[in-house]
Amino acid sequence: SSRVLWTLAVTQFKEEICSSLEDYNRDIESLKSEMDEATLNAEMTRSDIKELRNRFSYLKPSEKCEICRQPVLIRQFYIFACQHVFHADCLLNEVIRNSTSSKQRRIKELIQQVERGSGVPSSRLSADPDDPTSPSLSSSSDEAKMQLDDLVASECVFCGKAMIKSIDLPFIDPSTEDDVEASWKLKSFCLFLSI
Repeated sequence: SSRVLWTLAVTQFKEEICSSLEDYNRDIESLKSEMDEATLNAEMTRSDIKELRNRFSYLKPSEKCEICRQPVLIRQFYIFACQHVFHADCLLNEVIRNSTSSKQRRIKELIQQVERGSGVPSSRLSADPDDPTSPSLSSSSDEAKMQLDDLVASECVFCGKAMIKSIDLPFIDPSTEDDVEASWKLKSFCLFLSI
């Protein structure tokens, strides 16, 4: 009699059980598909990062820093995909000048960490970690240098968002406007022509 009741109970819920199992199977397939897509995206991201590390540009020996107009090859430099090239210290100063106060503080903290870790001022750090003449960096200093690079060189200061945001800033600092205006005034002079 208990067997008959059990068979009767299973028969009554058979459709619901099968429906639940089918829903569960669809959910598993959907999750599997999402996982496959996430894995593919992760592999593509890794590939993109690897390609970025292997990107290069050619520089003429006469190439000049876009900020100070000095030859770029005399010290560490950054070159962007847009082909703008800057000395590391010129770029750092320009980024700091155009950054929010919190970003400025973070950049200065990272510079101090890098200098403490290497014992070398950040302006003298080699751009090539494989260079045997470059100072050895501790892992925390390496991490600080990577974070500093991310903050400073994430985008070109001439083509990136910072430049777009600064479009409404005056070309001349209001505090020095009178001096600049005076320097551009034409001096009156007389010109005598003899015929």
